[in-house]
Amino acid sequence: MHGPRSQGVVVTNNGAGPVLAFIERHGLTEEVGKVVGRDARQPSLLKPSPDSILRALTDLDLPPEHGMFVGDSTSDVDAGHAVSLQVVGHANKPAED
Repeated sequence: MHGPRSQGVVVTNNGAGPVLAFIERHGLTEEVGKVVGRDARQPSLLKPSPDSILRALTDLDLPPEHGMFVGDSTSDVDAGHAVSLQVVGHANKPAED
């Protein structure tokens, strides 16, 4: 890849604090520019609500057609599709026969 390097944004139903601690502990601060976590006072805004994704896009001043969302659950896929993002589903558990 050539040109300026982009940082990723983590959008999570977890609290931002523990995710930031994980990122720092594993030396990923150069790769992750921001963490958008849940607001514990508003559980209705957890994914599949697109709220956290919309907040991330707004913070980045990025239109959805220029973004991509990688998720590991059906609620992630639903939230990404709700804002017309390209969505990649990641199966993080082995398939069962």
